[in-house]
Amino acid sequence: HLCEEDLRNTGATPYLHLGWTATIDLLESKKGRAKHLVSRLYPWEKVEKAVGFALYSLAEAAAEQTIAPVTARRLNFDTAAYSLRLRVAMSPMALCSIRGKTLQNDISPWPLSQALADAIVPVWLSLLEEDPSPRNAEQRLLGAVIDDPDLRHQAARAAAVLLARRHVFQWLNLFDGLDSELSASLLAVLPSDEALFKLLCDSKAVLSRLQKFAKSRKADSAGELANADLFDVLRRGPEREEAIREVASAFTCLVLDRAAIGAVDDARRCLRDRRSEFTREQLIADYMAGRLYRLSADGHETRRSLARKNQGHLFIDLKGFTQRTYRAKEIVMAEFLRTEFYEPILAAAAKGADDETGSRQLVLQNLLGDAAVFSGEMPALIELAQSIQRICRAYGEKLRVRTGASGRDATERKAEIEASLRTDLERLRLEACAVEEEVGRKLSLSQLEREQQLWAQITHRINEMETSYRRALAAHDDPEARLALEAVQSLRHHEKEVFGKVENLFGQARDDYIAEMLVAQDRLRLKELQRSAAERRRAAEAQMKAAEDDVRARSGFGLEAGLFITYGAAAEVAAINDALFGLVKVAIAEGINEAARGTARNGILKARLDALVDTARVERQDPLLEYPFRVYVDSAYNLLLPTGLNDMVDRAIRGKDAELARRAAKNIAETVLRDLARAMSLGDGQPPEALSVLSEIYNTGEALSGEALAAYLTATAARRFWFRKVLAADELDAEFHELFCFLSNELELVVSVPHDGDSDNAIVFHRAGQVQFRGFEAKRPTTVYEMLRPDSPFCLLLVQKHLALWSAEARGQNRREELPT
Repeated sequence: HLCEEDLRNTGATPYLHLGWTATIDLLESKKGRAKHLVSRLYPWEKVEKAVGFALYSLAEAAAEQTIAPVTARRLNFDTAAYSLRLRVAMSPMALCSIRGKTLQNDISPWPLSQALADAIVPVWLSLLEEDPSPRNAEQRLLGAVIDDPDLRHQAARAAAVLLARRHVFQWLNLFDGLDSELSASLLAVLPSDEALFKLLCDSKAVLSRLQKFAKSRKADSAGELANADLFDVLRRGPEREEAIREVASAFTCLVLDRAAIGAVDDARRCLRDRRSEFTREQLIADYMAGRLYRLSADGHETRRSLARKNQGHLFIDLKGFTQRTYRAKEIVMAEFLRTEFYEPILAAAAKGADDETGSRQLVLQNLLGDAAVFSGEMPALIELAQSIQRICRAYGEKLRVRTGASGRDATERKAEIEASLRTDLERLRLEACAVEEEVGRKLSLSQLEREQQLWAQITHRINEMETSYRRALAAHDDPEARLALEAVQSLRHHEKEVFGKVENLFGQARDDYIAEMLVAQDRLRLKELQRSAAERRRAAEAQMKAAEDDVRARSGFGLEAGLFITYGAAAEVAAINDALFGLVKVAIAEGINEAARGTARNGILKARLDALVDTARVERQDPLLEYPFRVYVDSAYNLLLPTGLNDMVDRAIRGKDAELARRAAKNIAETVLRDLARAMSLGDGQPPEALSVLSEIYNTGEALSGEALAAYLTATAARRFWFRKVLAADELDAEFHELFCFLSNELELVVSVPHDGDSDNAIVFHRAGQVQFRGFEAKRPTTVYEMLRPDSPFCLLLVQKHLALWSAEARGQNRREELPT
């Protein structure tokens, strides 16, 4: 009996072959009991063959009942070719211990005598020498037998006996006992080739009796046909040349069975019935671990782990665990983890642990303080990741309710800070626009007007400072007067320098210098305004963060976790039963290690991301722009000084030795220059001394590898449609650019949509990039996709603006996409 799981995997593992081989092995062990049935009338050789062929017939009938429906189904392998190969392996010799005498005693699945088979062998070998191909072998053998008069005569007699036995058996199967005399006559000749041949040579008495029987009772169509067939075969006599094909077919089957039995025996030697070796508990444990085949009729899969040769691995890591423990201490932290982390996640995992057939989809591998590890089928892991997203949101809502007025106060305070920030930035922006307009006006003047404007501008500033100087003297403000006098002297010196340089320049160089001096003060003012805007943003962010920290300090941090899913070899569990520590289980899998790396939150990368976002906010003059994704992948350069240089820097700092510090800085610069040359393939070909590239990830969301995404898309193909969308960020609706900054103009999204087209239940994956995890340098870089949270502003806007149209376009194109890697 094969369950659906076995059938889906039969293309990769020959479960039907395995079942057949094990069945034959089992029947062989039962056949020995027939020794107790030895009769004085029949020798053991004859009994052994009869029992063996009877058991084979039983097994063959059961196998055919299994094969027939498999052949008719559309599975992921060629069922017709597979069934044919299985039938070749179904050799009757498997249950025949005395194989050198398989054609003796007139009991054989092959209707041949030993003498006839021996006579055909030379002809067969001659045919193989001419053409060793098995194709059309039976047809070629038939032609050779017909061409040989002696063989044709023997084959015609064998064919007549074959047909006679077939129709006698068919008649007895229907009418045995209804005519005791006729039945006794036919039963007497059925087992013996010689007796059947004699009956064919002299069948008048049996024919007469058969006619009377047929006339004496009314039979149904099957009975009438059986009477007619037996009457015809007896009437035709002892030779049937038109049926020689049956003999050629029988000999070909005999040759194939003899060729296949060696492979069948080899397969049987590889099987061992472990029931006599292990306890029931050990058998169950080994079966569950995929180390044993289980052959039964109860519907369970033959080998559990075969369908899970590869599986997904989910690693979730709680953010800020160390800070939480430091603030709240261990007892409070343990209670927090139990109620807000462990119990909700385990409850969510339990819902998807088994499918509708009872097959296990998820396994909890470990709990590690602030982390958890699950392994299982990709659809179940994705559903668990979505549940974890909901758990994080639910805890956030709980915090908002718990904080009450303080939370509302913080929200109002943040709104006030944002409003004030917008007002100040708008004022600075308007002033910057005015300065830029003034720069444009000055640069649009003619060359003569620019020069006149420059001297007038310098003279005006000198006059302003002189006025300030006289005012300070009149007020007896000596410090202010001294500063004003220094400013006047500096401006007069500057005027002299500019005049001297202008007099020594000619043509375009003179014009460019005058233009540069004319707008120099304006450009300085623009830089001051930009610096003021940046400082104002930083101050507002600090104020908002302080408000958030205040709420967190009162109510505890929100629940924020990094999650990563990989796909690869199934975890191997090592069980250690220690007398002191009890049963300890350790799950070992490369995918678990890789998933743990994927939850990293690299500080250098975070600083780089923040700097890029700040730059975008400055350029766009919008302090509220956000990066829309929670997973960021990038590379950063790292400087790790060689031991000698590191010691030199350490000595310079500890000894406060300026000269040694200068030498250390020079050596560091030279080392970095050498490494840069090597990186550009311009150096000496040696590995870098200090400069290295860190390929890292900053993950505060839900991410998965390209292999894991491909496995999920494949596993859900029956109920979900997916497509890839690669586009420039500029192609998104304008509203996206009002809210978000995109660090790359190209976006690659993979979208999984239910077949009913419900975009609200779409799952969107964003390609974050490639990362080379430490410890996995021998493996190609991992492609990282972020599973976007459905309630995120970016995802909500995507559903609103684009997703339905993209989905319809993808369905209309109906092209086969390459799976992510």
